[in-house]
Amino acid sequence: MPIHQSEGAGKGAWVGVAIEAPEGYEQGTFQYHFGTEASAEATQSAAITEDSSIGQGKYAVFFLNASSTAPKTHITVKWEGQEAVQYVVDLSGVQTPAVKLTGVTVSTHEMPSGVSSTAEGLSFDGSTALVQNGGSGTLTHTQVASMGGGGEYTVYYTVPQAIPGGTLQFDKIARSVNGGKWNTWAMPSTTEANAGSGWWTRDGENYYFKWGAVFAEEAEGSYRLKDGGVFDYTLCFIDTDGSQDNIIATYTFQIDLSGYTITADE
Repeated sequence: MPIHQSEGAGKGAWVGVAIEAPEGYEQGTFQYHFGTEASAEATQSAAITEDSSIGQGKYAVFFLNASSTAPKTHITVKWEGQEAVQYVVDLSGVQTPAVKLTGVTVSTHEMPSGVSSTAEGLSFDGSTALVQNGGSGTLTHTQVASMGGGGEYTVYYTVPQAIPGGTLQFDKIARSVNGGKWNTWAMPSTTEANAGSGWWTRDGENYYFKWGAVFAEEAEGSYRLKDGGVFDYTLCFIDTDGSQDNIIATYTFQIDLSGYTITADE
């Protein structure tokens, strides 16, 4: 499904869904819910669609952006005089133009190769560098508490600018860890190398940035590994037209810190 302009809705990989009204339905409107989460209530109202290109009946029509990080896949429709019915749209079979990146490197304990730490560009956080992806060892409660804001690690990224057919250009970066909610960062690819405030830099070949996360959580006065210390990442690069965010490139990887043990201070 290509990215295309939808009148009044911006650019997206738009997928249409038409739900037919009951036979003999005479009303000109219906009630609905349309969002990223399910709802048993249908509190909004819209006009019926009659379009021979869809069929000969009356329809409730919805358009979903399949290239969004959070497409609206939950629909509830209530026809006049009937109970509300909930639907979930499965977009797993929809292909979008998003590129699957290759050549990306990540590290949790050292700066990208050839990049110097600067406060203006990308800086190194030594407090979180006590863990290494795939590594093992023992950390004390005090050591973990001193890592960033407590139990934090840092991922340093090297992302090649060259992609098939051109150059990777984006307005935002988003990530999801272990299938959780998306965190979105407004860091456009046009950001200058010395304007990253410690979080970003670039050269003629790569984008470099860092992003912190939590690997250990404090409970009852001690730290424990979060999610067993294994973190599956989905990283997305996003283009936006102001009304719609569209994923243009993705990268998936795993950070494994399960080999670390956290002990009480001696």
